[in-house]
Amino acid sequence: PSLSVSRCLLANSSAFPLLWPEQLRFDQQNKSIVANPGVTVDIEDFGTFKGFKGAAFLFLPYEEHGWIPQINFYGAPYDWRLPSAGLEPYYTKLQALVEHAFSQHNSKVTLLSPSGGPQVALGFLHRMTQEWKDKHIAWFIAESPVWSGTPTALAAVVSGESYIRVLANTTFCAPWYFPRAGETNNTWGNSEPLVFTPSKNYTAYDYNQLLLDLGFPEKLPGVDYVVNDPDLKDFAAPGVDTLVTYGYDIGTPEYFHYPVDFFQNPLQVIQYGPVLWHKRVLLALMCACVCV
Repeated sequence: PSLSVSRCLLANSSAFPLLWPEQLRFDQQNKSIVANPGVTVDIEDFGTFKGFKGAAFLFLPYEEHGWIPQINFYGAPYDWRLPSAGLEPYYTKLQALVEHAFSQHNSKVTLLSPSGGPQVALGFLHRMTQEWKDKHIAWFIAESPVWSGTPTALAAVVSGESYIRVLANTTFCAPWYFPRAGETNNTWGNSEPLVFTPSKNYTAYDYNQLLLDLGFPEKLPGVDYVVNDPDLKDFAAPGVDTLVTYGYDIGTPEYFHYPVDFFQNPLQVIQYGPVLWHKRVLLALMCACVCV
């Protein structure tokens, strides 16, 4: 690739260790996700790759092909515990970083983001004016995004092994990845159960009931807030040229069967549904490519 275009890599940050998920709470009065009193969290050396501890595979291949950190290649790690609605301070930093990269080279910037990063980047682009995007952004490259959500996020909340379930139930990232409810070809309808139990099934429209049956009534306000985050619910166009990459022939579960009702027993045994890349996920990727 030409070195005349700077790149910003958005990826989740290991600067937020697994010891800290419980330090977030949903403020119902202000409708926001906040840290508990006395807790302050920030990115380590934003703009560099020091916040990518344990994730060198995300940026080293680019260095090997000529990209130079802090010269024309910048790191923008984010707090993976939060949906876009909780990342406003991060977006302010990201805007400043993009403008810095642009001014350094007098050329547009490419936003490159893998996995959870495309959701964060899409939220950022939704907040920028079209004039700003036309001036500063060359491309938005989304690597394997989960814009339509994934049934495995439900499994993490219901029966994730060991700390995975604790993590899913004490942060706000899991509900952000719940399958999107809707009646389009890239959402999950109310006649498509995602979770099966002997006496009750749950669709993408039944998250509140699912949480109640799991014994988590206190989570309902926060989950409602996250699930209705307009960046993914409304799925507006990013407003820039967009390239989406994705894998194929790599299976993911479509739904989950549990042998007991949730109020009877904490869950461990799962029978997976068909393992496939669901067509609506690919359709969402296609929509992102053409809506620029």
